[in-house]
Amino acid sequence: MAANDEDEDLLLADGLDAAFIGTGERCGQPNIAIYDKDKCINILAENMSYEEAVEYFNFNIAGAWVGEQTPYFCRPRGKIPMPLKKGSAKKTVSSNVKKLRGEGYPQKQAVAIALNNAGKSRRKKRGST
Repeated sequence: MAANDEDEDLLLADGLDAAFIGTGERCGQPNIAIYDKDKCINILAENMSYEEAVEYFNFNIAGAWVGEQTPYFCRPRGKIPMPLKKGSAKKTVSSNVKKLRGEGYPQKQAVAIALNNAGKSRRKKRGST
């Protein structure tokens, strides 16, 4: 993924190639890899719940210092999400799901986020543990 000779030694995050958006330059320091935070979480959520992905990302990825080349995780400009509506009514949850889908979240993640925002969780199916 190196764009030029200065980027050959970039420290890249394993499994998050699809979230890589570029490199950052800093005075007197090596270049660093820059990732889209939301895309990182969505990639992680392919193998775990959205809530688990957020927690894993915050603790194990964004919260890890691996030296001066530690990657930077950001929300690209224009992607800062607007707050969700407050409330637990079905109409409010549905509106929040629609808003999240419009922001690009997959259906299951949008539902999980909206239900979490409402203080609810998805009911377990009968027979599941």
